[in-house]
Amino acid sequence: MISGGMNDHDGLYALSTDKYSTRTLMAKFNAEVTPWLKVFSTASLFKSKYKQAGYDYEDGGNVANLAFHAMPWIVPVNPDGTNVYILPNSNNKPADGFAAMLRTGNGFTQVGKTEQTYAIGAVLKLMEGLELTGKITYRNYAKEKLARSASFVYARKPGQELTANGWPFNNRLKDGRDTYEKLCVRLFMLISIALLPTFTTLVPW
Repeated sequence: MISGGMNDHDGLYALSTDKYSTRTLMAKFNAEVTPWLKVFSTASLFKSKYKQAGYDYEDGGNVANLAFHAMPWIVPVNPDGTNVYILPNSNNKPADGFAAMLRTGNGFTQVGKTEQTYAIGAVLKLMEGLELTGKITYRNYAKEKLARSASFVYARKPGQELTANGWPFNNRLKDGRDTYEKLCVRLFMLISIALLPTFTTLVPW
């Protein structure tokens, strides 16, 4: 038997919408070789990918800056379409520049995960009511992460364009991969005991 599935979802951000996708595939095999021996095997594959614009979501992300440091009376876009980062008079930074970073879309974080699982086993019928089962499972997991931060252009006054290139808007690319493997061997015995039936006799008074 073989089955699989795929899903693609858009996230919550209106600017540079984050995206999440998954892919699954599974195969299962069972066979009765003899009346006293059964074999089985399974294989599964799971892959996922999440991409979000802005600051590394595993290191704090965008939400805190957009939610707690935003100024609702200030539009993060100038009338000429340039980004707002540092206000000309107060030097305040609405949303710490994260709204501008999302509008630009150059900075992003992408995390991909892959998990593979393989299992093979057998059931040996030793005698009536006594079975011995053995199973070997191997699992491999990998996580790949790509984080990109980038500068963006903003304006404090009309016609005065500046570049934000300090942390966390400095041009930087970070790439990493984590993996682990696990091998599991199981052996167990199943004993079935047939209980004697119970009879109840009704004695009339």
